[in-house]
Amino acid sequence: MLDVTDFTANPAAPELGVFGVLHVRFGKAMRGSPPRRRAVATVMPWAAEALEQYLAEVRPRYGAAGAAALWLTERGGRISARSVDDRFAVARAAAGLPAELSVHCLRHSYVICTAPAA
Repeated sequence: MLDVTDFTANPAAPELGVFGVLHVRFGKAMRGSPPRRRAVATVMPWAAEALEQYLAEVRPRYGAAGAAALWLTERGGRISARSVDDRFAVARAAAGLPAELSVHCLRHSYVICTAPAA
């Protein structure tokens, strides 16, 4: 559910350009509460570079210049979480990885791999 306009500059990290902060509009909420909004600082310069390259070189090829969505389908619409999960499942199977592995698992493995040593 990310839009191109969800990114802004971070005055503390001007080298990241407009990708210094991501404004999350649909974050995980407590049961019965609306989605939690928050701002997340970019901490890896390569992520800002990858987004900049995607927006400059890849996204324009979809022919949907006026689309708000950051990630687009081949037809220029917003990509769904289901579509990401389905494509990941194909890649996971091709790599011979266990079926329990999901896209969300990658998030948790990232957190574990980047946590400071105790």
